[in-house]
Amino acid sequence: MTPIDPALPRWPRELAPAGVEPIVEAPFLQGPRPAIGAAPRVRNDSGAWVFRLVDMTLHDWKILAYRAILLRIMATSGALYLPLWDWRRAPVSPLPGVGFSDGADFSDSSLFASAAPAGLVAAAAEQMTTRFRMTPPSSANLSAGQFIGLGERGYGIFDLEDIAGGDDKMVSIWPPLREALAVGDEVELYDPVIRVRVDITQARTSLGALNLGRRGVVTLEFVEDSW
Repeated sequence: MTPIDPALPRWPRELAPAGVEPIVEAPFLQGPRPAIGAAPRVRNDSGAWVFRLVDMTLHDWKILAYRAILLRIMATSGALYLPLWDWRRAPVSPLPGVGFSDGADFSDSSLFASAAPAGLVAAAAEQMTTRFRMTPPSSANLSAGQFIGLGERGYGIFDLEDIAGGDDKMVSIWPPLREALAVGDEVELYDPVIRVRVDITQARTSLGALNLGRRGVVTLEFVEDSW
């Protein structure tokens, strides 16, 4: 499993869209229509994620943040990490904040942020399979329909099975695994991301979409990067 690359940018959480449209591109391929009956359909295991961030409102400092992330993408490889924008339905929440070693907090009573606990892969799984065994953290509340992350890739859960003799779960996902999994690989449950690319032509056009130089609304489409 390829870990997150710290050199790649992440789409700023503050540049939130009004709507997020996750799409699995071409999950089925359809053949020519015969004279009698329906056209044959074959599942396409290579269907890629497509994400549309709809109606992002830009004003004040968000205009600069938007320009900065797009210019950085164009100046580098074109790839970035896109969050799945589904924190409210995540199976776990971040742990409570912690103070200093002596128990003290900051002057404004704030604490150090804590990460959300991750799950662990409990058995090796081959590339392109749609099931793997996971040991979830005790605080997890897993459900079909949630998103999870494995390294640079994101997946949707469509089924869960309890495994007798412990707390492990057999997790069924789509799309199929982009990479093989090893025992001990971490499963991101709170903040999964997907390695994507933005259409550079689209991005360049959107840089100047401001009304009277003050405010703008943009929509961008991202496609899962190759694996």
